[in-house]
Amino acid sequence: MDTLFYNAKIDTRDCRSTAAEAIGIADGNIVFIGTKEEGEKLNPKEKIDLKGAYVLPGFCDSHLHMLNYAFVTSAYAMYDVTSIKEIQETGRRMAEERNLAKTGKWLFGRGWNQERFTDEKRYLTKEDLDAISTEFPIFFIRTCGHLATANTEALKRIMKLEKTKNYLHFIDEETGILLEASVKLVYDAMTPPTQEEVEDLIQLAARDLNACGITSVQTDDFLSLP
Repeated sequence: MDTLFYNAKIDTRDCRSTAAEAIGIADGNIVFIGTKEEGEKLNPKEKIDLKGAYVLPGFCDSHLHMLNYAFVTSAYAMYDVTSIKEIQETGRRMAEERNLAKTGKWLFGRGWNQERFTDEKRYLTKEDLDAISTEFPIFFIRTCGHLATANTEALKRIMKLEKTKNYLHFIDEETGILLEASVKLVYDAMTPPTQEEVEDLIQLAARDLNACGITSVQTDDFLSLP
């Protein structure tokens, strides 16, 4: 054993809510956990008195929505847009670059905030997105995630879903604005990503994490789309 930490209040967070006073480490792994008396019988290379300190296991934050992050980043990240006109111009350019009129794939984006608009400080509407195109579905989620706007084609596909009938009170078909829980209906309307597309999203998220100095991520973060 390399190191024994003792005289501590250790919360193991195991299924039995075990409390302990000493913990032993060897080669970077926990090899012992028990009482102070049990620890005293061991012969580690180093002993460290924690003087009654509270010890918790390392936390793994699984609420990062990494696949959703990569999905939005690879789509249209709209956090810095400053006008409805900019959204329309960028939307048309992205549609052309991705040949969406031919493939019929979605133009998806998130991050717009009408408070940052310099032309009109209002919510995006169906008409605004139809000005980009009515040939393929477009869905732009506000920065808060509680409101989104769909163009005519996207709204048509969402309204065809069986489960949409439970969210009609959150949907304004005239403006194309969806609120709260109805926003997530878009993920049911969209074509599921292929295995290759999911792997590409994971790689994108991992690269950004590494750039931030984070080198490991819990894999079940990537098991499903948002």
